[in-house]
Amino acid sequence: MRVVTVCFLSIIFVQAEVSASAVSWDSPVGVSETQLGSVASTHITAVSGHLVNNYTLNNAPVYRDGYPLYRYYIAFRRDKAARISYEEEKLLNAGGNLCQGETANKKTLQQGIDGNLIGFDRTFRVNGEIAMTFPTKIDGKGDIQDNKTQTFELTVLARYNISIVAGTSCQQVEMTVHGTMVSLYQTNANATSQPTTVTVPSQASKLLPLQAAVVLFAVINTFRD
Repeated sequence: MRVVTVCFLSIIFVQAEVSASAVSWDSPVGVSETQLGSVASTHITAVSGHLVNNYTLNNAPVYRDGYPLYRYYIAFRRDKAARISYEEEKLLNAGGNLCQGETANKKTLQQGIDGNLIGFDRTFRVNGEIAMTFPTKIDGKGDIQDNKTQTFELTVLARYNISIVAGTSCQQVEMTVHGTMVSLYQTNANATSQPTTVTVPSQASKLLPLQAAVVLFAVINTFRD
């Protein structure tokens, strides 16, 4: 009699703290692929005359916890991050026109200008809906807590009654960010849990052609009478 036993074993190779490249703007990420957005980073001391960053999917920064703009912070859910597709910053005169032209050179803001703030507004758009503008307070904080939020665009505008850059007509700072919300995982975002898992050390996994590969093999034992 001939007995054939076939055993299947699923092995997941996980390169430590690395996930496969994003295939869409809402592709999930691991914590190691993100940068921490902090409230302290809202205290910006220099602003570009006019700077625009348009990111592609391959080079878009991803923020966890939240995103800092000029003197305003937008916070995210703990299980979410934001892949940034667009950033813009401007220095404007009292009439709302660029006071430094199209130059991306940063200009240092004068100290002690908070007492001359005459208005701070935010304009918010979610999932492509109509943008809403509201007055808010400097050093304020907003939240994106709705799990249904897919994309967002936020603009803050700080208006002063004095020049905020020495020797210029600049009296306003405007910053805009556009992002896509993505799921955030503590480890490899593309690894799927399996009953039997073998983790390969990161040095060994560097030899793999893919960052994460699943190998299925069979061991056949043949017994004869």
